[in-house]
Amino acid sequence: MIRRLTVLTIAGSLLAAGTSLASPTAGPAVKWSAKLTAPGHNPKARKRWPVKIVVKTAGGKPISGTVQYNFLFNGTVVQVRSCLDHGNTPCRFKGTYKDVLHFPMKSVGYPLTLRFIVKTRFGTKNIDYAIKVVK
Repeated sequence: MIRRLTVLTIAGSLLAAGTSLASPTAGPAVKWSAKLTAPGHNPKARKRWPVKIVVKTAGGKPISGTVQYNFLFNGTVVQVRSCLDHGNTPCRFKGTYKDVLHFPMKSVGYPLTLRFIVKTRFGTKNIDYAIKVVK
């Protein structure tokens, strides 16, 4: 199922959002990966921009977990987003997570970093992806 996320305010509201980026939890030493697929680094304002994250063990088995997004401008978190239909809780997935983002015209021209925070029972990984919204 694809969830829609509209980034309401990117520029102009530097929120003091304190999101904990905890270190990996202690537990079995399992090698795992989280791979992001996105259609380039220049999403168009007001257009669909689908993203997909595949999370699996080194052996190829899907892993369950959660994902949350942070939008950074000059290294500062300006927006925190997660599953809008479940409040502000991280989105749950098993193996593959898909979403479609939409960027407002207000975000055009700003160099942003989209950080996906992927948490599993094996630890936490951040996927940082540089974007610049265009018209």
